[in-house]
Amino acid sequence: MDKIGILAELNEKQKEACQIIEGPLLILAGAGSGKTRTITYRIAYLIASGINPINILAVTFTNKSAEEMKQRVQSLIGDRSNFMTMGTFHSICSRILRKHAELLGFTSNYAIYDQKDSINLIKKIISNLDLPKETFKPKRIKNVIGKLKRELVSPEQYEKSAYSPNMLKIAIIYREYIKYLKLNNSMDFDDLISKTVLLLEKYPEIKLYYNNKFKFILVDEYQDTNRIQFKLINLLSDVYNNICVVGDDDQSIYSFRGADIENILSFDQVYKNTKTIRLEQNYRSTKYILKAASSVIVNNVERKGKTLFSDWKNGEKLNLIESYSSMEEANTVMEEIKKLNKRGVSLGNLAILYRTNAQSRSLEMAAQKFQIPYIIVGSVKFFERVEIKNIIAYLNILANPKDNMSLLRIINVPTRGIGKKATQTLEFEAHFKGKSILDIIPNIASMDIPSRSIKAINNFYSMYIKIKNNSKNKGVRKTIEIILEETDYIDKMYNKTDPESVSRIENIEELLNSANEYDIINENGNIETYLQQVSLFTDIDRWKEVSDRVNMMTVHSAKGLEFTGVFVVGAMDGLFPHIINLESNDKIEEERRLFYVALTRAKEYLTITYSRTRDFHGSINPSIPSRFIKEIPETLFKNKPYFKYDNSLLEEPKDNIFETNIDNNLAIHPVFGKIRVIKTTGNGDQKRAYI
Repeated sequence: MDKIGILAELNEKQKEACQIIEGPLLILAGAGSGKTRTITYRIAYLIASGINPINILAVTFTNKSAEEMKQRVQSLIGDRSNFMTMGTFHSICSRILRKHAELLGFTSNYAIYDQKDSINLIKKIISNLDLPKETFKPKRIKNVIGKLKRELVSPEQYEKSAYSPNMLKIAIIYREYIKYLKLNNSMDFDDLISKTVLLLEKYPEIKLYYNNKFKFILVDEYQDTNRIQFKLINLLSDVYNNICVVGDDDQSIYSFRGADIENILSFDQVYKNTKTIRLEQNYRSTKYILKAASSVIVNNVERKGKTLFSDWKNGEKLNLIESYSSMEEANTVMEEIKKLNKRGVSLGNLAILYRTNAQSRSLEMAAQKFQIPYIIVGSVKFFERVEIKNIIAYLNILANPKDNMSLLRIINVPTRGIGKKATQTLEFEAHFKGKSILDIIPNIASMDIPSRSIKAINNFYSMYIKIKNNSKNKGVRKTIEIILEETDYIDKMYNKTDPESVSRIENIEELLNSANEYDIINENGNIETYLQQVSLFTDIDRWKEVSDRVNMMTVHSAKGLEFTGVFVVGAMDGLFPHIINLESNDKIEEERRLFYVALTRAKEYLTITYSRTRDFHGSINPSIPSRFIKEIPETLFKNKPYFKYDNSLLEEPKDNIFETNIDNNLAIHPVFGKIRVIKTTGNGDQKRAYI
């Protein structure tokens, strides 16, 4: 497709975004405004204008969006697009690091530790240092270390700034953590970006190489970038300054991961002569949904400002449902889902969005009660399942024999009679000699290990060598098949008549399918690149709409998705906005952005629900509707809200709470509905009913 053909399919603002080729460009893309379309068409327009695709770098936040973008660009411009570089921050940094790993003291086949691997390593370090687990919680320590790495703070710098004994101990853990990763030729996720930044800063000639290679840079979801990602992009773009960022400050919802909304708010101050384009035409939602979302987000102060509009129909007004309890709320949601399904909306086109994962319990119970099939998006990640991590660990030690963590994971899986004392001795000896465990196993006879364990370890080593030799020059799927065959993994680990075992075997089959897909797409691929792809995979990358199951997920997981009908549940103050964010204006603004994201996932039907009570730490407490609901004009709801717009619940009439003159002693209560009254006592506002 030529330039004219590309522009013909865009609106005026989208055309303008494509035609500005040089200099810094900020595209503020409102929800549903065709952001992905604009980016892909802009890339195609650059190539059609004569820009060499080798000189284009496009950065996204998920592998899924990178793959979709790649396919769309290819459909517009053909195979020329294959020469450009596109991927997530982590995958692009991983590629750069593998090319220059030796300069940082690693080899190119380094392993990448995921969150669980990192936490397990920190747990081991805390245990080795004999520190109290109650004080030094591995997950919290990992978060601290991650933050320090993203801010390029070394253990020595952290130690100097420490003002308490516990901080000094965290500095020791941090130092040991880095030492262990290096010894194992491994990096964690935070290393991928921070070490790339250090590489570019330390070696000007390498920086200049990438400046000249990536003369045109595009960054998607710029509002979600953190400071180290900002620094990386700044280093890559500071020679040619052809930097285009696309994002929506109204959808900045990841501060808990380190995202800094200032990156997008101050972009035009950092990059002089920035041109700004606002994409304000919404192609997703009906006018009523759009008006509701806009009426909420306009209350934020820290924003660039956009006025979204739509040429689509008004659609149905919003449904607002009040329930007494979270269980009643969940049941009501299922009833509404049944109604929409009867109207022709497939279950896969419906989503239930909640603020916290804990809310899914009552929803799952209700879905089972109403026999509504569902899927929890963002639950246990596929590549973090035990059976999958075990097989990945076998692949890891084939690709990186120095990876002691992976080796210790599977040296006795399936069970081989290698005890804990034997593995601890192996680990100690390897650490003492500065070698990998696989390096020292041939000399195991001289170690203080029981003879039975020595025999089992030698058998394991022989099996490892056999797998390594038999898998040379084989595809990834074939290598996994060899591992499964040589270890007799499935037969030794699982009972094929047990439903859970069957599920785990199916997951292994899915892993084989994944490997097969990789082999087909990557003719020259190998275990190392497959492991890199796997380690950078996220749960949302595997998500795809399933026509016969309702989608349940947190609002954070729903970012970037859209559904015909959306249910935003648990919209009460203390839950949405969350209680931990009620004291800060900045955090309230982020909660409001999160609510805005929830509303704008809906295309045609939007339901907001809340309950009058909430079960909190085992006790039932009264709750009030979210302040964000009250920012939506009453005229946009189908039904009149049960509360006043001054943040107080409507007063119930006190002189006649129970209508008891009903046959068979039935009564109508404004919250509980129809009930059977055994007896009543008192009068007026002192009237009590026993039910």
